[in-house]
Amino acid sequence: MTVDGLNSATVPVADRGVAESNRGLGEAFREVVVKLTGSRQALEHPGVRKLAAQARRFVTVLGQAAGGNATDGFRLRVDFDGDALTAALREAGVGLWSRERPVTTVWLAVEDASGRRFTPDAQTEPTFRALAESADRRGLPIDRRVPENAPASGEAAALFNALLGTVPDAAPTLAAPQLAGLLKQGPDGGWTASFRWRVETDAADWAGQGADPIALLAEGVARAADAVAARYAGAGGSSADTGEVKLNVDGLHSAADYGRVMALLRGFDIVDAVTIERASGARVELALVVRGGQPALAQSLRLSGQLQPKPEKDTDWSLIAHD
Repeated sequence: MTVDGLNSATVPVADRGVAESNRGLGEAFREVVVKLTGSRQALEHPGVRKLAAQARRFVTVLGQAAGGNATDGFRLRVDFDGDALTAALREAGVGLWSRERPVTTVWLAVEDASGRRFTPDAQTEPTFRALAESADRRGLPIDRRVPENAPASGEAAALFNALLGTVPDAAPTLAAPQLAGLLKQGPDGGWTASFRWRVETDAADWAGQGADPIALLAEGVARAADAVAARYAGAGGSSADTGEVKLNVDGLHSAADYGRVMALLRGFDIVDAVTIERASGARVELALVVRGGQPALAQSLRLSGQLQPKPEKDTDWSLIAHD
């Protein structure tokens, strides 16, 4: 999925004063940097720290979000100049995650004295809404699912085994990351959180406890986002190096097929230029300027689901036919 909104953030502020506006601007800048890079560790990069002190020069929109008040709280909306900010980050040597990102399949269960629920009701709706908001803050596209058959009670491990199954020996050609979470309220009113995520053949668990289920949920999503970005950002255009990549595509039987391929390639965030070197029959030979080189392009193509690789050469792909 091509993710939009990576250059914007809406953050809570205590009031509409100048001091809170300045603090909120800094918080929004940090959130946007994490979305652009995929990494919370990027905030410790010396180049990012230097840019953070100059954050205001990248701002295009700064204002209060609608609906804020003294009772429910205020929210500050900040938009940054995407081209200027990403150029400054690259110049500082900071790796960026491309806008083409895999969609993570997510299951969430909330359990209290009334039982386990996979869909929101009046009591749990804020928690389910926080799931989408937490993913959005990380620039992580998600597809929330409601399981057809899952344990209605019991330990988190049994639930996760039912939802995620066993870890495959080899990742399939198109492997969607997966995340399952259980938020459970104890008799004393406190909460425990259990999460398991899988990124291709790698899986990990995290558990925490506290009084605020939304804070626990946000941390679980953030840790899963770290894992997804660690797998895909590193090989998917995070490199500041730009190089020419050869690409041969066959299976083009009409002008519409040709248009699909060109629109796909030119739409990739990591592709700076596309040149047609030769077209013959159902095959086109291309030269692309790609940030991250051949590995970045191959990963974006694989995630797109529009082309399939040929086993002979990593530069040869075929257009997947569709109705």
